[in-house]
Amino acid sequence: MIKSVEIVNYEAHKHSFLEFDKGLNIFKGSSGAGKSSVKRAVLWVLTNRPSANQVISWWSLNKKGKQTEETRVTITLDDGTTIARIKSDTLNGYQINQNMPLEAVGTSVPEEVSKLLNM
Repeated sequence: MIKSVEIVNYEAHKHSFLEFDKGLNIFKGSSGAGKSSVKRAVLWVLTNRPSANQVISWWSLNKKGKQTEETRVTITLDDGTTIARIKSDTLNGYQINQNMPLEAVGTSVPEEVSKLLNM
């Protein structure tokens, strides 16, 4: 089960940290507050979709449109395992427990990530 999600430079989120309770969790907020972005951020980790370039926040780009800050969504599971989906100028992939990065090729999710998420 997902314990928390940290979202950095993803769509409308510069930096957001959400902790979940067991059972049902509800997002409430005004239109444009980023509720749907939270769902898309989690799906980005789970499915490696959409393309990483589509989710980068405008403030993490320089005037020429080059990414200068990392876009990252980190899911923490109940057992403390962390799975991060990262897009930066040096990495487009995943990282489990801050170990060696795993490349995100096309729209595939690395097998190690799928196993941890039971996907």
